Amino acid sequence: MQDDIVHLNAELMSVKQLMAESCDVAACAPCVFDGASNTQGSEAAGIAEVSRDPAAGSTSFAGLTRRLAQDPSAFQNVARSSENKVIVGASSDNKRLKAVITKRNVDVFISRLHPKTSCHELVDCVRSVGDGVKICDVTCTKLHSNYEHLYSSCHVAISVDTADMKRAVDVFMPADVWPCGVFVKRYFNCRNGSEPNQ
Repeated sequence: MQDDIVHLNAELMSVKQLMAESCDVAACAPCVFDGASNTQGSEAAGIAEVSRDPAAGSTSFAGLTRRLAQDPSAFQNVARSSENKVIVGASSDNKRLKAVITKRNVDVFISRLHPKTSCHELVDCVRSVGDGVKICDVTCTKLHSNYEHLYSSCHVAISVDTADMKRAVDVFMPADVWPCGVFVKRYFNCRNGSEPNQ
C-alpha cells in the first residue's frame, strides 16, 4: 500500500511539472523528454531537461502525456463516413410510391380570454391565424381557471404536417397574430403523465 502511495505521488508530481512546463514549452523549440537532451532547445529557453521517471514506467499517465505532447500526429481528425446519411425524397414528379404523412402538434396555451369564449370561436381564430400553414386538425380543451368569472384559459393542439412544424411555430407564436390582450405561450405536457406544464 505504501509503495502504491509513493508511486502515485511521484506520478502526480511529474504531471504537475509537465503542466507547469507546458506553458513555457509552447513558445520555444521542442524539448525531448525521453532522456536524450536537446541542448539547443533547453539552453535557449533556460528549461531544465525532464527525464522519464523510472518508477512511473513508460505506461504511466505522465509518461504517455509526455510522449503525446511531443508527437504532432498523436491527435488526428477523423472524417466520419457519410454512408448512414438519411435523405428525404422531394420529387413531385415521381408518384409511383406514396409516403406516410406524419403529423406533429403545436401545443399552445391561451389565457386571458373572455369567460364566455367558446372553443369553436378559438378554433376559428386559430384557422384564420394559420393562413398558409397546412393545418390537419385543431383541438381545443377548456382548462380550469382560478377565476372563471374573470377569464378563460384553453389548451389548443394544432396538428400540422411534420415538414411544416418549424414554420407553424413561427406562424402561431408571434404576438401580432393574436387579439390584443390575449396571453399566448407554448404548452408542454409532462412526460410522466402528471398535470401539464404551461
